[in-house]
Amino acid sequence: RGMVSSSVIEGLEARGLGYILGMRLRRAKEVREAVLSHPGRYQKVADNLQVKEVRIEDRRYIVCLNPEEAAKDKRDRALILEALKEKLTQGPKAWVGNRGFRRYLRVEKDAVKIDLRKVEAEARFDGKWVLRTNTDLPASEVAVQYKRLLTVEQFFYTAKDLLETRPIFH
Repeated sequence: RGMVSSSVIEGLEARGLGYILGMRLRRAKEVREAVLSHPGRYQKVADNLQVKEVRIEDRRYIVCLNPEEAAKDKRDRALILEALKEKLTQGPKAWVGNRGFRRYLRVEKDAVKIDLRKVEAEARFDGKWVLRTNTDLPASEVAVQYKRLLTVEQFFYTAKDLLETRPIFH
């Protein structure tokens, strides 16, 4: 995570290193437009994990879906929209500083309205994340290995707390 750039990927591939990288859904144009809209069925890996493989030229992507997280994202968006409708009655100053609100708005002349197309576009990201890999692992194994990263991160967080380590700058 946080390593995704074309120069980093080129460097990894030039060195012949295998990688599994978490892609940014909204910022990476190829992921947003080609990968997420690619047809195909999801394969169930676990109760809360489904995967599908997408190949774009020589690049291999694994689209992961967590149905529980998708339902949570949908509920959260509904709450945001409900709050936004209430804020819109209070005038434009009520929502100007809130980025969560602004992503769903459309400004027309002197009026501000909820843009239903933006709401629908945001719904396609619910519960999903996309991985890019150059490994030969099955799609299900790529997703499981990536999820293990969270376990490792939680371990380091706990270990730092137990050992009362201070920040290390390098």
